[in-house]
Amino acid sequence: MAYWLGVFVGALIFVYLWTRLWLWLFKKFSKLPESRRRIWAYGVAYVTAIIVGGAGFADGGLWDGGKAFLHYTPAFVIWFAIDLVRLGRRA
Repeated sequence: MAYWLGVFVGALIFVYLWTRLWLWLFKKFSKLPESRRRIWAYGVAYVTAIIVGGAGFADGGLWDGGKAFLHYTPAFVIWFAIDLVRLGRRA
């Protein structure tokens, strides 16, 4: 149980920092409206996290995107929901 809690908290921290990097990049280099910019930034962050995470979870073997998908998807859904609520409050 402690292992899975640690994995989940680690995924939350990683996803938060990774999405903030992509949100900053899209804000700096894109002229899209904020809602579209967030969707694109989250999409790019999600795909790149699965690709890079699949290599990290491979543990010396073949690429393991399924494990990265299982670990990172709940964290992405949580942060995306939080950002949508915050965006809705500002509008």
